[in-house]
Amino acid sequence: MCLFFYDMAIIQTLIDCVEVCAEKGIENVILCPGSRNAALIVAFEQNPKINCFSISDERAAAFVAMGMALESKKTVAIVCTSGTAALNFIPAAAEAILQEIPLLILTADRPPEWINQYDGQTVFQNGAFGQHVKRNFALLPDYEKSDVDWFANRVFNEAINLSQQPPLGPVQINIPIREPFYPADNEVVQSKTSVHIISNALIKKSIDEKLAKDLVNEIESSASVWIVVGQQNDPELDIALAEIKELPNVLIIGDVISNVESQIDSQDILFKQSLPDFKPDLLITCGKSLITKSLKLFLRNSKVRNHWHVQESETIRDPYQSVSELFNINPVDFFNSLHFTSDSFQQKSESLSQLIKHDQKIIDALRSKMQYLTFSDIHCVNTLLSITEKNSVLHLGNSLSVRYVNLLKHKLNAKSIIVECNRGTSGIEGTLSTAVGYAMSTNKKVYCLIGDVSFQYDKNALWHNYIPDNLKIIVLNNSGGNIFRMIPGPKSQSAYKEFFETTQQHSARRIAEHYKVDYLPIRNISETTEVSSFLKKAGCSIIEFFTEPEENERAFKELMNIKIS
Repeated sequence: MCLFFYDMAIIQTLIDCVEVCAEKGIENVILCPGSRNAALIVAFEQNPKINCFSISDERAAAFVAMGMALESKKTVAIVCTSGTAALNFIPAAAEAILQEIPLLILTADRPPEWINQYDGQTVFQNGAFGQHVKRNFALLPDYEKSDVDWFANRVFNEAINLSQQPPLGPVQINIPIREPFYPADNEVVQSKTSVHIISNALIKKSIDEKLAKDLVNEIESSASVWIVVGQQNDPELDIALAEIKELPNVLIIGDVISNVESQIDSQDILFKQSLPDFKPDLLITCGKSLITKSLKLFLRNSKVRNHWHVQESETIRDPYQSVSELFNINPVDFFNSLHFTSDSFQQKSESLSQLIKHDQKIIDALRSKMQYLTFSDIHCVNTLLSITEKNSVLHLGNSLSVRYVNLLKHKLNAKSIIVECNRGTSGIEGTLSTAVGYAMSTNKKVYCLIGDVSFQYDKNALWHNYIPDNLKIIVLNNSGGNIFRMIPGPKSQSAYKEFFETTQQHSARRIAEHYKVDYLPIRNISETTEVSSFLKKAGCSIIEFFTEPEENERAFKELMNIKIS
């Protein structure tokens, strides 16, 4: 009788905590199989308000959850058993904390008295995520006690609230569970009639009227105002920038992952040129990282004296080494609070008009050169961008994939395509898993453009029963990590081919066959005519472009070395 009560207490507390998740808006959970997390699996699976997905590879599972949260902007839960399973969540947590994506990470654990005692599947899980989560929480294992039950409820409320509080991000709850942790055969698995919910009243920040007028006056009186937008995916920001964009002294600049209408599209090439007369008098920045190294270096070297940075976090982010004023507010709310007089809207200033003309010259030169390129990565990417559907989503791998698309970002204008990339850490892992999770959460077509190394590294993204029909995977197979051909240093080393470029001859064919996904290899220009019709076919599919590293290097460097007069 005592044992049954103890079992029931464990299950009941966690069932109620899962009901807290449901009441606080968590709709999706990724469950990784295990035994120590059995009570959590039972609790989530039995809750009719939550959609459960089983994914065995914890690293892939966490990135799939992140992709879901990226699309929905809602907290997604991930659950694993004890031991190194929990540590496999860390890469996705690192990406989520830096890209500000809400995750609820639930790690089942052995009770504390058995940690570091040669007991199976035990590691130091408490605090293992370090600064890669907004906060680590830990439950107490004695669930039969009323205070511990109350504490568990409070922790779940607080953790979910924190994940949803700007800046969004991941949180971890470590959950020690003693045996037995499976429900008894005659146990009824259901939550209490009502669980205690602590709501999180998010107060919208605003700029007071006087400060807004002062900011408007300073913007209107500055000779040259650059608004540089880093990675973000809030569609309202483009709308909020519409008014200020019309000012004659304002220039909007954004990478392809900024998801705003940039007035400059060739920054990769443009800011490598000599531009001594184009330093901004006022720099306004928002969003996260930039892809374009030349633009980052240009802004650092410009030493702008008046630099406003707009972000919800209170941590000072100053990648251009010039921040003079920090505005802790959502960028959309910041720009919506600024109102300009209609007589301010005139023709662009001469210096900004000249910069835009330089940009257009480069775009024209790019278009001209692209017509004569031989078969290469950049040619294949150009083909893909020409046929991507409007209102679709483009997930980019890191290293060369994202750089290719950024170089050709003018191809995406007027297509209303959302561009995503794991640029929080800029690592290669998790790209495909993130795209899978995103595709599972939307009806839009999702294209995942990824290199062969990244694809092979993350192929367990497809090891489950939920491969989405709206996902199209495009693999650039250049026999290794061609990025090391494009940057100075690696090629001069004797270890270059084996240990930097990691030359290999693997393909995605067998993986496609294994997961019953349609597959199309492309090895020359004439075969690219098949791409459009293949991508229109129903179901998930993989296109693999096989290119030569030497030709990729030549073509990319030829484009990057365009000069303007």
